[in-house]
Amino acid sequence: MARRSLNRAKRAARTALLLAVLAPGTVAVAQGAVLEPLLAAYEARYAPPAFLTQQANDLATSALANGLAQLPELSVTESVAWRDFSSVEVNLGVSASLPLYRLRMEPEAALLAERRSAFTAFATATATAARAEFVRDVLSLALVTELAAAATAALTEFERYWRPPATHADALLLHPTERELLIIHQTVVGLERFAAANATELWRRLERTHGVPATALSLPTFAELKAAIVTDPPSLAACLANGPEALTAASLHRQRALERALASTAGVEVGLFARADYRGRFSSASGGGAVNASIGLEARIPLPSDWPASGELTGRVSPTGAEQAFRLTWPAAATTGSLGSTDDERLDDLELADSLEYLTATVTALLRSYESAATGVDAAELTLLWLVRDRLPGVADLEEARGAARAVEDPVLAMHVVNARAELAFAEAELAGLALDLQVACGTGRLGSWPEAPGP
Repeated sequence: MARRSLNRAKRAARTALLLAVLAPGTVAVAQGAVLEPLLAAYEARYAPPAFLTQQANDLATSALANGLAQLPELSVTESVAWRDFSSVEVNLGVSASLPLYRLRMEPEAALLAERRSAFTAFATATATAARAEFVRDVLSLALVTELAAAATAALTEFERYWRPPATHADALLLHPTERELLIIHQTVVGLERFAAANATELWRRLERTHGVPATALSLPTFAELKAAIVTDPPSLAACLANGPEALTAASLHRQRALERALASTAGVEVGLFARADYRGRFSSASGGGAVNASIGLEARIPLPSDWPASGELTGRVSPTGAEQAFRLTWPAAATTGSLGSTDDERLDDLELADSLEYLTATVTALLRSYESAATGVDAAELTLLWLVRDRLPGVADLEEARGAARAVEDPVLAMHVVNARAELAFAEAELAGLALDLQVACGTGRLGSWPEAPGP
């Protein structure tokens, strides 16, 4: 009798320990203590995707072209002609120009700065979303790992109490009072298989997709990670003020305005020029050459881009005189549109308004889903506590019901508790996932921002 009591006590302790892992309640662990090791493991291995590298290269090319346009330019020409195979003509030329003033310099610099800022924000938002997906996978892994362990332990204890039939024919002969046992057994077996299979796949996904091997990850408990993720949802106003999508839409609107300003700015350039030419002719009878050199100030004024013809007016002033030249080409080269018109500005305003309206609808839907998920968590926990209160005498209040759910001795009730607790855990995981989505969409919380912008 004493040995049976001791075995029952051991079984109850094992069951209580595993149920406590999945029991509802608040885990008093600092958010940083749970999140920081995970985020550090991910951030140390994060590599920007290929499209970000390509965008960074394009931006660097634009910056290089803008910088080269402000540097001095040097050109050398050379030609040799053998006239009638009896005389040689040699032409050598060296020219240099030094830009002093470009009317488009300031709007080009402003547009480039805005594009750089937008790229940095986009790279940060991309990295933040990828990291949040990693945290979501770790949360799911913690959940299914604990579900598999709890289901396995409950099944072990239950099968000591009652052995399920091995065949369908044996199951047909079960007494009606045993059919419920078979149903709950099959349910928990299905939960165990589902959890174990998903745990294996999630471990592979962490290394294959996120680049974090199992050896670099210390898996927190589901309750700890859930408590670190779930925070008070941000307000709609905060999302519209700080959300990456809102900031991207505003930046795009500014870029369009800067592009119109650049398109409406004439490409006037003023600079110094210097030129030296040597021309010589050599034959068997005579030979010689002459050098011509000039230095001065040059101005170039192109025709407006909205004219039907393209051209350029050039003026030069040097110590020896002044000259003027005009080039006209018809038809003008095709352009992408009439940047700078009132219609373009109005369309850009409408596009910004549409983007903000879409973001408002998206965040509003997320907030509603969060409220619904919170209600679902309450309902799932209440179902679990009702189960305990109905099966165990003496459970009077909420705290007693929660305590009883952590220490179930009856193996049949333990199977029901594992199944009910799984439903609660899935509801809690959905709530945590929505909290994560809101942080990313709104740029709030520890998981909604990246302290230092990563990227190429």
